Amino acid sequence: MSKIKILIVEDELIIAEDMRELLEGMGYEVPFVAMNLKEGLEALDKYQPDLVMLDIMMGGRPSGIELARHIRSNCDLPFIYCTSHADKATVEEAKATKPNGYLVKPFNADELYSSIEIALVNFAIPVNSNAAPEASRQTEMLVKDGMFVKNGQMFVKVKFDQMLWLEPDGNYTNIVTGASKYVVRSSLKDILDHLPKDAFFRAHRSYVINLEHVQAIDLHQVKIAEHLIPLGKVYRDELIRRLNLMQ
Repeated sequence: MSKIKILIVEDELIIAEDMRELLEGMGYEVPFVAMNLKEGLEALDKYQPDLVMLDIMMGGRPSGIELARHIRSNCDLPFIYCTSHADKATVEEAKATKPNGYLVKPFNADELYSSIEIALVNFAIPVNSNAAPEASRQTEMLVKDGMFVKNGQMFVKVKFDQMLWLEPDGNYTNIVTGASKYVVRSSLKDILDHLPKDAFFRAHRSYVINLEHVQAIDLHQVKIAEHLIPLGKVYRDELIRRLNLMQ
């Protein structure tokens, strides 16, 4: 499990540190606080955040909107404006960048939390797009390098490269990582349809494995992290071919 990484871009240090404290208290990770446009641009590449909290006015200029345009054009991640400016002209300029949220300072912890969770849900791709409306309150959504999984009151990020294998559990699916097992309510087929095709492989009608973690195979089993996973006869030749291609 990885904590959701949130980059703060805010030029007022006291506000930035208060926000960092709130976010870390909620269970998010704040890898860096950028104080200007240049630091924000560098931090996007260096820290690869899952979401950006973005002030609009920095150094007397709407630098946050410049950074938002860069995010929209070059990055696949959501951002939320956090600003004391709510006048019509600022809002209209901000709207053009299609933010995933707009928080007016001062805001409280509940407003911050709900804005982040809604932004993540609306940005990510639901795993089961055919779910009934009531079921569409997703407990798992896909992003470019992993999946957000509901864990208590928060979403946590499970990266694709952390997943060892997936197996069905009735109408649910177990996602097994090195340290944890996550139970999600989408079917194995729904999840498999969205996983990276070059990394995951159905080794058995009831198991999907991450090829990067395969340690050994024989006629009937695949060894992953000292666990033996059944290998279906009809999948064996294709698995060998795939593993050879990875050499």
